[in-house]
Amino acid sequence: MAESMNNTIFEAPCFALVTGASRAIGRAIVIEFAKRFEKKLHLVLTSRTETDLQETVSLITRSDGYSSERITIKLVPGDLGNEPELPSILDQLFDGIDHNYFQHAVLVNIAAASTGDITKFVREYSAADVPSIHQDLFLSVTAPLLLSSKLLATFPSHRSSDYSDRPVKRTIVQISHRRGGTKRPCPLLHPLLSLHCSLNWS
Repeated sequence: MAESMNNTIFEAPCFALVTGASRAIGRAIVIEFAKRFEKKLHLVLTSRTETDLQETVSLITRSDGYSSERITIKLVPGDLGNEPELPSILDQLFDGIDHNYFQHAVLVNIAAASTGDITKFVREYSAADVPSIHQDLFLSVTAPLLLSSKLLATFPSHRSSDYSDRPVKRTIVQISHRRGGTKRPCPLLHPLLSLHCSLNWS
């Protein structure tokens, strides 16, 4: 049954948005997608550094089995943690997408998110920490929420009547990891370290 499900996932024409795609696990996921998806794959890759994104593209195009007819790639350099820039970045990520064509829409959001100064205990925080807490929560919670919302809005569960016999599958994977180390975890912010995998969002 698991094998049958995997085959279904990788056989459908797919839109895949991967953040943090310029290095480490993000780059590895993108390269694996390029190998596994058998039909049309439209990759949208974003990270802070365009040169590193270009290196990811180079690794894909040099791999065995790569075809520009099967795989198209769009790069959107940007900082998802930059609150003023986020609306523009979101528009660029999904600009020009024909949601009726794809049968599978995937978002993999990989954020090296800060969870605040977790060398502090909760009792040590004060109003002076509001700006830094706001920034931490924006990158760890707000930006992933808005990315997910944009994907679900771009790929609605109900298609136009011409495509009613081709249901779309939507998959959202959120991977957050803490930067740096600590000897004294903060019990208030620690739950923000998470891996959320969600299928078939409504």
